[in-house]
Amino acid sequence: MQSLRKSKVASKRKSVRKSKVASKRKSVRKSLRKSKVASKRKSVRKSLRKSKVASKRKSVRKSLIKSKVASKRKSVRKSKVAPKRKSCKESLSDKISINMKEYKNGRYSSPKQAVAVAYSQVKKMRPKCSRFL
Repeated sequence: MQSLRKSKVASKRKSVRKSKVASKRKSVRKSLRKSKVASKRKSVRKSLRKSKVASKRKSVRKSLIKSKVASKRKSVRKSKVAPKRKSCKESLSDKISINMKEYKNGRYSSPKQAVAVAYSQVKKMRPKCSRFL
């Protein structure tokens, strides 16, 4: 009888120990989950902050670009007046003189090439002058 009692007591002790170990494991798992969730939340918060800052930067960039585009449009609107023949010829002669100096420095292989490049540069800079050139 005593041996049966001892075995029952021993089995109860084992089951109690198992339940304690199991409950400790559960608590450890819960704490790990909580810490993981907390770290995830922190990382999510950080990423949100970064995205907010990035979106602010983007909006600032966009506003700057819009203002630059608007200022260019205004300048284009102002300069829509057709250029006169005299101003086109003056800009061409200025460009030819610049390119001839560059020819002397060795940038172009011949004076004809310097003149041809001057024509194309003026045409590119002032497309409305192409009818006078």
